[in-house]
Amino acid sequence: MQIELELRNHCIQTAAKRTYEQMLNRYLSRNAEDDEAAILEKQIMGLTYFLQNADFQRLRSEYPDLDGRRHHRVTLEIHGDFKNVKIKWDDQRVLLR
Repeated sequence: MQIELELRNHCIQTAAKRTYEQMLNRYLSRNAEDDEAAILEKQIMGLTYFLQNADFQRLRSEYPDLDGRRHHRVTLEIHGDFKNVKIKWDDQRVLLR
């Protein structure tokens, strides 16, 4: 799955938290059997994994584009097993370990 994050005046960690909260609010306001609810549930699980396992301090220091000082649209590519999370923006690709 892919999840889009907007980094504008906040870092990747804050963008992920805000996106998580928005998705959770949308999920809770929907019927649990709704098709979108199933997709949101998977995305919420993926973002939870990302927020719990990413070394955000390292990401911000090694990749200044992720610190929020400049606008970037970042894509998280999260596979079903959550083992290989890729962070993509512009021409950059980072594998979360």
